[in-house]
Amino acid sequence: MQFRAYDPCMDIREAKSIFCSQPVRKCLIGLLAGLRCLSAGATDSPILANLSFDELSKIEIISVSRRGEKLSEAAAAVHVITGEDLRRSGVTSLPEALRLAPGVDVARINSQRHAVSVRGFNGEFANKFLVLQDGRSLYTPQFGGTFWDAQDVLFEDVERIEVVRGPGGTAWGVNAVNGVINILTKDARDTQGSLVTGGGGTSERGFGAVRQGGKLNEHTFYRVYAKAFYRGDTLLANGSDAGDDWSQARAGFRVDSHPNDADHLTVQGDFFGGELLQYTGGARDLFTTLGGNLMGRWGHAFSEESDVNVQVYYDAVRRDSKPATANTDTGDIEASHRFALGSRQQINWGLHYRYLVNEARGRIGHNYDPIRRGIQQASLFVEDQVTLVPERLRFSAGTKLEYNTFSEWDLLPNARLTFTPTARQTLWAAVSRGLQLPGIADRDLTIDAPGAVAFRSIPTRDRPLTELIAYEAGYRSRLAESLTLDLAAFYNEYDKLSTAESVRLALPPTVVVTPSNRMNGESYGVEGSVLWQAAEWWRWRANYSVLFLRLHLEPGTTDTASVRQEGQSPQQQFMLWSSMNLGNKWEFDSILRFVDSLPAFGIDQYMSLDLRLAFHPRPNLELAIVGQNLLDNQRLEFNRSPGFPARTEVARGVYGKVTWKF
Repeated sequence: MQFRAYDPCMDIREAKSIFCSQPVRKCLIGLLAGLRCLSAGATDSPILANLSFDELSKIEIISVSRRGEKLSEAAAAVHVITGEDLRRSGVTSLPEALRLAPGVDVARINSQRHAVSVRGFNGEFANKFLVLQDGRSLYTPQFGGTFWDAQDVLFEDVERIEVVRGPGGTAWGVNAVNGVINILTKDARDTQGSLVTGGGGTSERGFGAVRQGGKLNEHTFYRVYAKAFYRGDTLLANGSDAGDDWSQARAGFRVDSHPNDADHLTVQGDFFGGELLQYTGGARDLFTTLGGNLMGRWGHAFSEESDVNVQVYYDAVRRDSKPATANTDTGDIEASHRFALGSRQQINWGLHYRYLVNEARGRIGHNYDPIRRGIQQASLFVEDQVTLVPERLRFSAGTKLEYNTFSEWDLLPNARLTFTPTARQTLWAAVSRGLQLPGIADRDLTIDAPGAVAFRSIPTRDRPLTELIAYEAGYRSRLAESLTLDLAAFYNEYDKLSTAESVRLALPPTVVVTPSNRMNGESYGVEGSVLWQAAEWWRWRANYSVLFLRLHLEPGTTDTASVRQEGQSPQQQFMLWSSMNLGNKWEFDSILRFVDSLPAFGIDQYMSLDLRLAFHPRPNLELAIVGQNLLDNQRLEFNRSPGFPARTEVARGVYGKVTWKF
C-alpha cells in the first residue's frame, strides 16, 4: 500500500485511523504525527532542520585529495559530521563529536583525557591518524599524536568535520596512516550578527560563549568569539569524585574577504589557556597549558577547472607538565595548484615546507637529549585524475615525495578508481601507502626510575618508520528517495610496528628497555552507515563498524606486551540516532550506542543513551536539555592515564543550554 502523505494538523483520531490500518511502522509515524500536531498548533512544520538528501550528496569535501569533490563520488571511506549534527547531538567536546562517525573509536579516560583512534591501535597517545583544523595540523611531535585536552572550537562556527578512514599520506604526508580528521569552520560572512550561549549541569558544570560577526566593508566580513567551560569530575569505582575537574578558556577571530568572484582571502587566529591535572610522586599537581595560532590563506580561481591556493601559519603550544614540558613552535607554508589537461584529465600538485622547534625539558628522572630539537619537513605532491568514461569511470594516481629530519626521503603513493554505473550509485577501490614517524620521546628520552629493581628506558635514534599498505573498497547508493547506504571494507598490512625490547641486569638489579620495531600485523573490517528520512520531520541514522586486528611479534623479541593492542579497540561498534521535529518549536533527538569490550583492560561492553529536547519559543532562541550516558550510573571506558593512581569512570549527566542569536 502506498504511504499516504499526511496533513500535520489532522485530528489525531483521523491520523490513527489512516496510518494504523497500514503496517506498524506507519502507524507509529501517524501517532507521532498527532503529537507533533499538538505541539505545532495550527502552523505548518518546517522541514527537518538539517541538510536535505540532495544537499548531502552534493557536499564538497577536500580532505581526500586536497581538492573539492562531491562526497557521493569520493574514492575513499569518508563521513561528514555537519555543524547541525553537532548542535542536535548535544556533544560538548571534539572527541565526543567524533563518536558520530563510523570506524572511529573514542573512549573517555578521565575528565580531561580521551583515547581516540581510527581503525584500531587506540590509546591516550594514539599516533596513527592526523588531525587538522582548517588545514592546520594539530599534531604534536612529542609522541606523534594529538593532545585532545588542548583542542576545542566554538561548535556554532563549525561547518563540518570530514572524517577520512584510511591512509591520507599522498595528500597530507607521514602520520596520516589510518585516517585524517579535518575540522572546517564557517566563512565569516555566514556567521553575521550576535550569538550568546551558555548553560551547565551535573558533569558539564558551567560553559558559555559569545560571538560577534560583522562587515568591515562590502566584501570583507569578520567574527570574534570567546568561550570557556568548567568540566566536573569523573568517578572512582566506589562512586567518589576523582578530583579531575578542570577548566579552559579560548578566544579567536576570523576575517574573510571576497574582493571579486575569483579571490578569497582568510586571516584567522585563536588563543587558549587551561589548567590540567597530573600526579607527581603520587601527589596531585596542577599545570598550565597555553597555545595560540595565526593563519593566512589566499585562493584564486582561474576557472572552474583551475585554481591556486597558498596557506601560511604559525602555531605555538606551551605545556608545562611533569615529567617533561611539551613546548612546540611551528611555522608552515604550502601552495597548491589545480588545472585541467585536456577535457578528461586534471592535475593537482603542490609544495609544502614546515619547520618545527620542540623543547622537552625533562624532570623526575626524565631526560631529553637534546632538550631543543628542530625538525624540518618538505614535500612535493602530485595527483593525476583521468576520466576514462565520461560520468562513469575515473582513475586517479598520485604520490607525495617527502623529506623530514628523521627519515630523510620517503614516497607516499596511492591509486583510486571510481565507477558510477548510475546517478545513484558509486563503487570505488583504492590502494595506498602510509608511514608513521616515531615521536621525539622514542628518539631522545631516557627514563630512570629507582627501586628494588630499577627501571631504565634508553632511546633509539635510528628507528625505522612503521609502514602500512592499505587495500580499500566501498559502495554508496541512494536506494530510494528517502534512503541512502554507505559501505566500506578494508584490509591493512602493517610492518615495523613499535615494540619495547627489554633486558634484565643483575648488578645493580635493573630492567633496561629500548624502543624498537619488531612487530607486524594486519587489520580488516567493514564500516557502514545508513540514512533514512522516515518522514519530512523524522530522520534516522545508523552506523556500524567491525574491526579485526592481528599482531605478530618477530622471532627473538623480548616484548610480550605489545600484542595486547589487539584488545585495546572494540571489535564492534553501533550507533542509532533518531532526530525528530515535533512541530515548528520542538526538537527531540535520541542516540543509542553500543561499544564492544576491551579485553586488554578487562573492560566490558556497554550501551549508552543520550537524549536531547530543545524548545524554540522564538526563531532566534533555543532552550535545550541534554541527558548523557543515561543507562548507567557510571561506567568504565578505558584504562587509566599514565601516572594517575586509578582508573576513573564516566558518570550519568544532565545539562541545560540556552542559545540566543540576534
